[in-house]
Amino acid sequence: MLNLKLKFPNKALIIDFWATWCVPCLGDLPNSKKLYEANKDLPVEYVYICTRGGSNI
Repeated sequence: MLNLKLKFPNKALIIDFWATWCVPCLGDLPNSKKLYEANKDLPVEYVYICTRGGSNI
């Protein structure tokens, strides 16, 4: 977390954990994109952390 804060100083971080095999996660991706677009002028950085463990995608 500290490394992320250092990489994006003076910005709030929104960290989105998701997985390639998670149907609700995949369904939420369009909403996440809308949120990003609506707030792109704010000092916010979006960080997406994905796992594909258990998936062939």
